[in-house]
Amino acid sequence: MKSVGRHQDGFSLLELMVVSGLLLVTLTAAWTLMNAVSTMSNRMSARATATDESQLFVDTVQNELLQASNLKALAGTSTANADAQAAFYDIQPRQIGFYADIDHDGKPERIAYYVSGASLMRQQTTAANLTYPYSWAASSTAEPVVGAIDPNWDGAVFTYYGNGNWPPTQVTDPSQEASITVVSIEMRNLATLGDQTISYDASSTVRVRAIGNGF
Repeated sequence: MKSVGRHQDGFSLLELMVVSGLLLVTLTAAWTLMNAVSTMSNRMSARATATDESQLFVDTVQNELLQASNLKALAGTSTANADAQAAFYDIQPRQIGFYADIDHDGKPERIAYYVSGASLMRQQTTAANLTYPYSWAASSTAEPVVGAIDPNWDGAVFTYYGNGNWPPTQVTDPSQEASITVVSIEMRNLATLGDQTISYDASSTVRVRAIGNGF
């Protein structure tokens, strides 16, 4: 009587080891690719965020400085009072204060930008009356316009220059505020997304026009 043999199909141990190795290599390559794509995406997004924030700040200040004027010109008066002669009331490397009629309602605003901690803030005060001398309403709540200044950068956000022959003369003395006709603006900020942190630098130079000294 013949015995019936059983034929069993399957993978040998060596075949299973080869397949497992190939699968591991494939998964590792896929993970590496996905991680590289994620890192690149985070880097691009962080760069876009840093660029947008820094450039928006520079563009906003530039637009407001183009409208800067002294109180004498804003009020249409010939007063000789010292506080009415300059468009600026604060000139520091990381802080600026100037007058302008931003909303064109006939009442000037006192606009201030200043560094506070790691942020750059904006604050505005509006005149309470339409004629000079002005009284000033309570200041608005300060709002951050740049959320994270690069901590490795300690340069000047604002640099001031007076009217004169080339090269222009830098103004640092507050008593010379009325002579300022040009302001250089610079900002270097950070943006972080995931494990990517990007620093971006934006700058511009503004010629202040309507300050009653010929510009």
